[in-house]
Amino acid sequence: MKRINLIKLGLIFLLNLVLFSLGSKKAWAVVKTSGDLQVTYDDPLFSASTVWYPGLTETRSFKVKNIGSKKHQNYTKAEDYSDTGNLAQVLFLSLKKGSNYYFGSGMTKTMRDFWNQGDLRLTDINSGEELTYDITIYFSSSAGNEYQGKQAKFDLVIRFADTDDEVVIGVGGDGDGGDGAVVSALSDLSFQIGGYLPVFYEEEEEVEEKGEVEGVIEEEGEVKGEATCPWWESLWWLPLLIQAVLSFLYYFLIRKREIKNWFSVPLMLGILSQIVHWILGCQCALSFLCPWYWLFNLLIFSFSSFYYQNLKSKI
Repeated sequence: MKRINLIKLGLIFLLNLVLFSLGSKKAWAVVKTSGDLQVTYDDPLFSASTVWYPGLTETRSFKVKNIGSKKHQNYTKAEDYSDTGNLAQVLFLSLKKGSNYYFGSGMTKTMRDFWNQGDLRLTDINSGEELTYDITIYFSSSAGNEYQGKQAKFDLVIRFADTDDEVVIGVGGDGDGGDGAVVSALSDLSFQIGGYLPVFYEEEEEVEEKGEVEGVIEEEGEVKGEATCPWWESLWWLPLLIQAVLSFLYYFLIRKREIKNWFSVPLMLGILSQIVHWILGCQCALSFLCPWYWLFNLLIFSFSSFYYQNLKSKI
């Protein structure tokens, strides 16, 4: 009997590992091809719901594949770039493959530096080879209110220099250049790689007859600098806590009863917890643990199930 229960627990563990790990998978939604060059990336690369504020760092990835029959020289550069208020000077950018940096190691280079760089040679790609590159944007923690309402945008061009095969990763996957997505300094960032198009704007509330923007401008005319991050979005761990308490309590209450599908309630709690997380996301969560929500979910389910088995063995 114990062996059967352990096998059942093992199968449940694997089932939930597959289920909950879906929350951490990347959906490479867009594939663009030009000659021997194939580029794959999320669309949008950066979610429009991401809340940006000074000090925030975001990393995304894209894949470059050589679908031709010979080795090619892989390059990238920025095109159709522009900004207002020198916003690009406080956005730091790095580009790397694995641990190998091609630009901005240590986040010492700004977005404007990347624009001025021109052609940047990446790794040469052999026939049939696919490489994954990571791009990171850091919004300087010292950035002040003067950057509210400012814009910075550009298109990222991936090309094979020896064949002139070229892909521009465009807004919404349409390949258009330079008409950037809108993002908000201290608020929302919609950041489609095509550019890396951070366009920062300030959400305006209803303007009174005197021309003041209510709730934004103080009497002295100073712009408030708090990040517009709802307090509840930092409580990403709360559904996990509720899931854990209810799961262990449920198992404790049924420990003396014979229930065939004893794991069904904690399983449903785990699924519900994951759905809540998918809705809320990690937008304002500064903890690096938030993206691993699915793993904590799985651990709660597994440990609570083993806890139940241990209780049953003592009865």
